[in-house]
Amino acid sequence: MKTDWKDDIFTRRKLRLEQNDDGTVTPVDETVYTQQGDAFGAKELNEIGEEINEVKKSVSDGKAEIAAAITLKRVTTAASATFHTMAENIKKIVLGSGNAQPADVLAGKTATNDSGVEFTGTMPERAGEQIPASQVTKSGNAIVMKSSRNGHINENTAISADQSAVASAAGVNGDYMLDSINILGVQGKIQSMAGVTITPQTYAQTVQSAWKRMTGNVEIAAASLPPANVIKRGYRYWIGGSYVDGTFEGYVPMPTDLYVRGNNIVGFSKYEGYDLPNFDSGQLTFVTNYGGMQAPFDFTRYTRVNFEIHKTAKQANSYISIRDLNNKVVYAKVVLDNTLNVTQTVSIALNTMAINSFFGFEFASWRGAVYRIWAS
Repeated sequence: MKTDWKDDIFTRRKLRLEQNDDGTVTPVDETVYTQQGDAFGAKELNEIGEEINEVKKSVSDGKAEIAAAITLKRVTTAASATFHTMAENIKKIVLGSGNAQPADVLAGKTATNDSGVEFTGTMPERAGEQIPASQVTKSGNAIVMKSSRNGHINENTAISADQSAVASAAGVNGDYMLDSINILGVQGKIQSMAGVTITPQTYAQTVQSAWKRMTGNVEIAAASLPPANVIKRGYRYWIGGSYVDGTFEGYVPMPTDLYVRGNNIVGFSKYEGYDLPNFDSGQLTFVTNYGGMQAPFDFTRYTRVNFEIHKTAKQANSYISIRDLNNKVVYAKVVLDNTLNVTQTVSIALNTMAINSFFGFEFASWRGAVYRIWAS
């Protein structure tokens, strides 16, 4: 906008009336001016109005920016506030923020906090140190090394702990590590063991593999199933998930058997003065009331001799006896009960008898069959 306006300067204003053809007159300025002033009209007023509007907008925009800046400094200020209010709010702005104290700031560095007063830090630089074992602990999955010293640690400062303390805190245990591994000074103890092959035996076997790492397989040799004809009919023989059903219907002598179902194991023969029983298929048959037979056998390891019998008839005072044929006055016997037509087992207690040579059996006052004779 123009800033050098000039007024008219004159001594006395003079006007001359000039006659017009239409009967009107027009005033004509005949004043003598010392200084001719500037023209001022609608054009100039419009120009002034436009400039005033621009000033008003600039002031409004400026106030909005100032209000926003004050608000950013944590003093809320509206864009419509007066300049006085904005000035008062500016006075409320704190020159710093935060809760840091001198001990929290590195020595030689400056800072401010909520007080707005600048201060110099006192936190020292820390040199390298070794954390004591008592301060090395485990928290969750982390190893914590706690120092009792305060200070700043820069990237070139080494903070360390004894590896045995770290290993202890981490739970490193050599009992659970291969002997080829060492972790933090803890040597593994688990030895390696090659694979082995086990041959089945009649006794339990142990593979000494406790706390060892197998580098091969443990193989158990196969054991074939026996043929069905060596297993008693009615019995099933299992190996793992396989089996064989027995078909054998005979009788297999045991080491202590003297006679079993037709097997004259010790070679019984006629006992002088007695009737020898019939050696039938599967049994000894007594058809007279007095039968007897003899054989050699060592009874010194046994305390009883047993008989599986089936009586079909008997008289009073029926019994079975054993006599040492080298000393016939030495004998023992078992008296039979009155049970008939029932298979039963009876035994003679040998007591102090020490027969180790020929002996004789006497079957007195009964008839029937004997299926098995054995020592025990």
